[in-house]
Amino acid sequence: MTAATWDDVYESEQRVPHAATRLAVPVLLLIIALVMPPETSISLGPLRLSPYRVLLLILFIPNISYILSGKAGPLNGVDIAIILHSIWCVIAFAAYGGGEQALESGGIYFIECFGAYAMGRRYIRSAEDYQAMALTVALVVCALLAVALPESITHTHFLREAFRGALGGPALPIIEPRWGLSRAFGSFEHPILFGVFCSMAFANAWFAARAGLSRFHGWLLVGCIVLASFVSLSAGAWLMLGLQIALAVWDRVTRGLPGRWAVLGAAFVGVLVVVSMLSNRSPIKVFISYASFSAQSSYNRILIWDYGTAEVGRHPLLGIGLGEWIRAPWMSSSMDNFWLVVAVRYGLPALIFLAAAILIIVFRTAAQRNRSVAWTNCRLAWMSTIAATSVAACTVHLWNNTFCFFLFMIGCGAWLIDQPRQTEHQEYLEHDQELYDGEYHVAR
Repeated sequence: MTAATWDDVYESEQRVPHAATRLAVPVLLLIIALVMPPETSISLGPLRLSPYRVLLLILFIPNISYILSGKAGPLNGVDIAIILHSIWCVIAFAAYGGGEQALESGGIYFIECFGAYAMGRRYIRSAEDYQAMALTVALVVCALLAVALPESITHTHFLREAFRGALGGPALPIIEPRWGLSRAFGSFEHPILFGVFCSMAFANAWFAARAGLSRFHGWLLVGCIVLASFVSLSAGAWLMLGLQIALAVWDRVTRGLPGRWAVLGAAFVGVLVVVSMLSNRSPIKVFISYASFSAQSSYNRILIWDYGTAEVGRHPLLGIGLGEWIRAPWMSSSMDNFWLVVAVRYGLPALIFLAAAILIIVFRTAAQRNRSVAWTNCRLAWMSTIAATSVAACTVHLWNNTFCFFLFMIGCGAWLIDQPRQTEHQEYLEHDQELYDGEYHVAR
């Protein structure tokens, strides 16, 4: 394919009208609240009320009523899986600390989990909604880069220190620089959280947010996201970014080939089988050992896996809540594995329900054919984002705002399993698909 043809295909892909003005105000407020510095939180008794928690609390009843009434479409398996996960976690808290623990910790977990999911489920109902959300998140990452890049170079955490000076709060944790650069916090509690948030914007920008933008502005948007992810200097964020880039390349190279995603899935399974046969360690341990910056981090994460899975074996149903997990005396209480944390704290059923919510969307959308270009691009954006985050979550823990953003993103994918419906752009999109197919076959 010639360079000119690539440009034509790019322009064809971006002809879908971009309805940025369609972004619902509550979604815009949530995205802004998620990136507010932790110093903006207030304490109400034992509860820490951050801006995004306040927003989720205010909208929780309206959102859950909207979904349960069927106004966002019939209640589906994803809704049920998230509800069951949230309820099971509340039960786990009650088993650990009684009614008070269930009300306080379990209640806020329910608000963050189902509340964040409900925001995406209610307000992201079409390709235009998804594109607008993706563009907004990408622009927010660009704004954060304006602070994070000088922060990384000068070793001064401008934004967090400014808010700490104005509103008070504890000193920032001391984190060793890497390669002579400071690990950027941006507005987040830890560089890992900043990196994860920025990395989750890549596939959404690549497949969805570029719609309606010029080629230059589309590449500029993607470049800023890559740079923002880089200055976090987090292996987990880099892993997420690398996986999304790999999926984008695979999509470009194999476009038009039948069963290309099934081939990729089979190749992944094949790699797991080969690793299992050739290594004296499990595939997950091999993966963890290579997804770290240093041998020390690798060793520590493998120990976390060993002690964590043993804890799950002792408490498979309800976990240990907020109790201490058995580990070596020199190990920190931090557990750098989101999926393992879910299983350890709340039990295997909670892990199964959460994974089921994702897999329902994956399998039901994978089987759909003859959908619009915009729908297909949003599906690629969502699947790439969730897949990369789910894999990287084996090496990092998602907590507070990144956990809410992850659940919000799951909710943003729920509309993909809806039945096709005619939209004002449908005839245009069908014509666009025919035009793209024609360009592809001519190029071939």
